[in-house]
Amino acid sequence: MEQYVDSRLEGPELVIGLVAAVGTDLELVCTALRDSLSAVNYKCETIRLSQLLQEIPQEPWRSLPRTPEDERLNKHMDAGNQLRETIKRGDALALLAIGAIREVRENFMHEANKPIPEVT
Repeated sequence: MEQYVDSRLEGPELVIGLVAAVGTDLELVCTALRDSLSAVNYKCETIRLSQLLQEIPQEPWRSLPRTPEDERLNKHMDAGNQLRETIKRGDALALLAIGAIREVRENFMHEANKPIPEVT
């Protein structure tokens, strides 16, 4: 059986960044966005910068604490600052996010440079 896909129905890749004060619970907003976008056939992936920091294999990043919450927040902020200082890039965390987006694309589209279209 052949499937016809009208390319006019494909929507653009959407990348939405949520930024809030430290300690703000964005889960309700994330859930609402995910549900709304899924309803119009978008595949949703969540990328958390704090998790990306933990994936850096060198110290101090690989040993960042997950609890207690106040220590986790302080250590992650310090680690983000240290990463920016170490690589001398103010956009260091944005670069990590771009790398993660490329990885999601590679897993879904089998090509890191190809945006993920609306899933029909």
